[in-house]
Amino acid sequence: MALMLIRVMEILTAQVARTMSPVVLKEELSDLKEILMIYDTQTAEIQISRRSSIQQRLWDLFDLGSVEKQLTGH
Repeated sequence: MALMLIRVMEILTAQVARTMSPVVLKEELSDLKEILMIYDTQTAEIQISRRSSIQQRLWDLFDLGSVEKQLTGH
């Protein structure tokens, strides 16, 4: 299933942007991190790390913003 997902991502990327190998796709997306920001004992926030321009293009292409709440748990 994971290989099929990577292949679909590779095809989508090639259609709208530039061709990216599965290795590059995986590296770019795996560099995204979930960050837990603790402000005090009562307040914490989970965020996705800042994205490079390539990561932002992939984020938009795969519409990850629509599932960001599920990814960060809020």
